[in-house]
Amino acid sequence: MTATERQALAFWRTLAPEEIGAGRRRVLERVLALNGPASVGSRRLHARANSALVIGAAVDLLLRRGALDSRYADFVMSCLLAHGLQGDAASPFILAHALSRLARQSERHAACLDLSVRWRQWSRRPAPGPLTDPPQPPA
Repeated sequence: MTATERQALAFWRTLAPEEIGAGRRRVLERVLALNGPASVGSRRLHARANSALVIGAAVDLLLRRGALDSRYADFVMSCLLAHGLQGDAASPFILAHALSRLARQSERHAACLDLSVRWRQWSRRPAPGPLTDPPQPPA
């Protein structure tokens, strides 16, 4: 894994939501597409999994008190981040919870507490609509 790929998979724990623009989102999606399924024990997750599977993997990681500073956690939380950036409503809340726990686990991740607050407060702005006039009712 290259340094760029590792950096992209760490976006969830190093960047606030408003710092992830279109360019970083494309990098994240490209890196996730390059990675095959990630697995820990009998649990496997593919980057293109639907949001319910990604949320399940993230919650499983949190409930089992898994290491949040592992490659598997970075992969799962990056998949969750990608779904959040696409509008999944649960993703920012789960990311905030994971960041809060990561900050408590290690002094080296103390900055994650601030990121946790910012993810809790983030609301995805709707994408701009089409640049055409709205349909007119029949006359």
